[in-house]
Amino acid sequence: MDLLSSHLDPKKRLSPAYFLQNGGAVGQLLQGLDPARTPLGPLTAWSPGLKTLLATALPAQAQIVIFWGPEFVALYNDAYAPTIGAKHPHALGRPAIEYWAELWDDLHPLLQGVYETGETFTAKDRPFYIERHGAGETVWFDVSYSAVREPDGSVGGVLCIVTETTQRVLSEIRMRELNESLEARIAAALAEREATLAQLHEARKMEVVGQLTGGLAHDFNNLLTPIMTSLELIGRRSPDERSAHLVSCALQAAERARVLVGRLLSFARRQTLQPRAVMLQKLVADIHELIRRSLGTRMDVHVDIDPSLPAVWIDPQQLELAILNLAVNARDAMQGEGCLRITGSLAQVEDGEVSGLAAGTYARLKVIDSGSGMSQAVLEHCLDPFFTTKGVGKGTGLGLPMVQGLALQSGGGLSIATEEGQGTRISLWLPLSDRVL
Repeated sequence: MDLLSSHLDPKKRLSPAYFLQNGGAVGQLLQGLDPARTPLGPLTAWSPGLKTLLATALPAQAQIVIFWGPEFVALYNDAYAPTIGAKHPHALGRPAIEYWAELWDDLHPLLQGVYETGETFTAKDRPFYIERHGAGETVWFDVSYSAVREPDGSVGGVLCIVTETTQRVLSEIRMRELNESLEARIAAALAEREATLAQLHEARKMEVVGQLTGGLAHDFNNLLTPIMTSLELIGRRSPDERSAHLVSCALQAAERARVLVGRLLSFARRQTLQPRAVMLQKLVADIHELIRRSLGTRMDVHVDIDPSLPAVWIDPQQLELAILNLAVNARDAMQGEGCLRITGSLAQVEDGEVSGLAAGTYARLKVIDSGSGMSQAVLEHCLDPFFTTKGVGKGTGLGLPMVQGLALQSGGGLSIATEEGQGTRISLWLPLSDRVL
């Protein structure tokens, strides 16, 4: 008499299926199993160790399958049955190779290793290829395969406690793919923005050069006009041929200069802004990720813009580029490590408080860094075109002048508060829109 049956009451010991009591639907199937259909034979011939194990495994809520004997006959509980789909109930009591044929080359070495060595095999998120609903699929399980020993110490079979993790693994794979795709899109957008910013820098640089050139060309043209008029009068009154020739050469040179001035004036043109009503909170939120990526992983970005702030009247694309420009300048000032704050609120400006800005109510967008700050000498020249403290090829000196130009052309202004070692606070004063969004 085996150990399990000795603890049962006499009535239950009379039944050869006493160990299948409380075994659920699978227990009922095993009680009706045709002995000729399974290598295990009739229930009375089953190993006492197997009976004891089944009495424990069948009622369990964990997903358990037992592969018994050298043929690895499959016995499992109700919790495990759904994991093999259409294989159940046909696989019950049959050698595993018959119903796990598609993954036998993968599963058999695992079972054989445990059966022969007695050593437990465990794995997390172990992939298996299985055909449980017709078409093949890859599924994942956390598995623990351990040897079940008979009373004489020999290994009778392999106890497999498994947990299917397919849904979680697939979700993680999809999330990873989405993250990779998002990173790729952000990288592409960042590269495009950087390229656009580089083009803008060059365009702004040429714009400033054009403005300077246009002013000089205009003044030079005013000077050329009386010179050429005087030369023409002298040429008419020249007493000899040599003097007339010299005057003619001078007029030709002056004419070439006038043609050159005309070309310079054609080069000196201005870009037209396209302002519209813009909500600062939304605009900054839209480029927040781009700012964070531009600054790097060692820098924190904090945005605090009053959601009730009215719309401003400005070119949104130019404002985005201006904010990015200020953020990149802040990154360089902080040497890639620190905190950048972007805030927005309503502010009342008094006469003379901000250079070139009329008194009134404005939206104040502040970009604050914790960098090295600027000396008084640098502060006095930081808005001059082409002035830069960066090395050769690392800056155009047009960043702050461009931002100031945008603010002024939009009817606003710019102010800078800084101190060496204390960081810099740049304020953009932007006009409010009379349009409600």
